[in-house]
Amino acid sequence: MKKILIIFLILLSSLYLSVDIYFQNEDIKDVLIKLGQMYNKTIIFPNDINGIVNVELYNVNLETALKIILSNFDYYYEKKDNIYIVISPKMIEYFKSHVYYPLNRSSEEIIKYINIPNIYTTPESIIVYCPDSKWNYYKKQLKMLDSKAENLTISYIVYYLTNEEIEKFNLNDNIYSIVNSKALFITNSSGFFTGNNINFESTGHINIKATTNEKEINFSITKDKDGVNFQIPFKEGEYKNILNGKFGKFIVLITTKKLKPIENYILTKNTSNKISITYQSSQTFSLSISFNELETFLIYKNDEYYLGTNFNLNKNFTIGAYTNISTVDKLYFLLQDTLNLNPFYLKLIANSNFEFSNINFDSILNNLLLKAGLGIEFNFENLKTNFSTYIDSNKLLSFEILLKFLNFESKFSIDSKSNFGTGIGISW
Repeated sequence: MKKILIIFLILLSSLYLSVDIYFQNEDIKDVLIKLGQMYNKTIIFPNDINGIVNVELYNVNLETALKIILSNFDYYYEKKDNIYIVISPKMIEYFKSHVYYPLNRSSEEIIKYINIPNIYTTPESIIVYCPDSKWNYYKKQLKMLDSKAENLTISYIVYYLTNEEIEKFNLNDNIYSIVNSKALFITNSSGFFTGNNINFESTGHINIKATTNEKEINFSITKDKDGVNFQIPFKEGEYKNILNGKFGKFIVLITTKKLKPIENYILTKNTSNKISITYQSSQTFSLSISFNELETFLIYKNDEYYLGTNFNLNKNFTIGAYTNISTVDKLYFLLQDTLNLNPFYLKLIANSNFEFSNINFDSILNNLLLKAGLGIEFNFENLKTNFSTYIDSNKLLSFEILLKFLNFESKFSIDSKSNFGTGIGISW
């Protein structure tokens, strides 16, 4: 009987590690998105990748699937911090991957204000593909945004249209819309700067100087022999300006935002490992340990021990099984599916069991217990709260509250028969 159980768990493991793939006449961008969903992984790819995929693969893992599919387009992938990044041969030959690990702020917050090509984020790092000669310059920009101080960060883009262009295309009453739709074809300059005492200067197609005092930021913008000066308040906000020069108009779009100081900012990481312990009023204890999508758990109930495992096949679907360690005479299994309708979610759970000595479909149906639930999730900074209610096929009602703060979580449940449960967990 134990051999049968081992074979069953191996089959579950193979389902988790490998899947069948079939794509016909699908855009490679859509294929990469679907692969990420199928394997519950993050795949980042360039915007300019294009082509049609026709492939049929059986029982393959993600690495094999990516190698086969990307080889037809002369692309490759690199794996950084469990993130799959699709890159071209040109990037491999002329560009190198450089990694910056933020010390004071999250990678997502930093890249909101920086204009660097081929930049990607992971929960713990920022990856930039660039020649070695440019890395020091980019690294300096990243460090400037990753400072401890509470700095005002100013992102800007400035467009310039000559009076002849405005008259020719009849843009006097429609400048903002033409800028948004034709931005790549209009003379422009963009970037960012940060600090409380700003003395900034940028030269290029359009030259920009910025200085600050206690109340405002002063800008001086020039294009060849044309130029304008203007001010905005020294505070957070979004500003749009159409400024008249001698020979044309400057369209200025500015966003200012304060970066949080380190003492008010808590870095959160992608926690994929967890240990938890729960207790039920029916004298049931359980201990579980999970690594990535695989969870192993031990249950103590009525002086018996049960050992099992759950596989999170994707973000919303889980399959699992467990058995009595002493007798190994019966297999209990479950399926759980979640539908997210932010901030609500629906859950469907199916439990059943069968004896190894009498495996048949009728016994599985006779022991089948279905459970449906509706929940809502609230997020407050680093605190996440879930409220959910369930009803099963025996018409038993139950309620559950789950609280998550940073890497810690606790939960409490109670049903209509006054059975209750409580648990705590920690992730890393």
